Amino acid sequence: MTSIGNQAFCRSGLTGITLGNSMISIGASAFDSNGLTSIKIPNSVTSIGDQAFIDCTNLNTVDVSWNQPIPITQYVFRRTRLTTLYVPKGARDLYANSNWCVFPDTNIIEKD
Repeated sequence: MTSIGNQAFCRSGLTGITLGNSMISIGASAFDSNGLTSIKIPNSVTSIGDQAFIDCTNLNTVDVSWNQPIPITQYVFRRTRLTTLYVPKGARDLYANSNWCVFPDTNIIEKD
């Protein structure tokens, strides 16, 4: 699978998912209102649609591997509890100054 369409898992009750390295895009509202608590987004993903994770009220951990954040809107993680964002070593400031860090209390942790 290379893409997840708009609203693909909207209100589906999904609590976990593994995105493969062939994933290229995540559509708008793709995971709207699900029970996800964490997600690892592979660096093969080049676009994430607006409000992709909106209302995922249990989502608190996101793990990414891009050295530079891909562009997202400020609404991708709206109404989540994103508390931890894992990023590559040396990329913390780039993410801290982007829409990836929309919550002031988000802990950005660099990983090796």
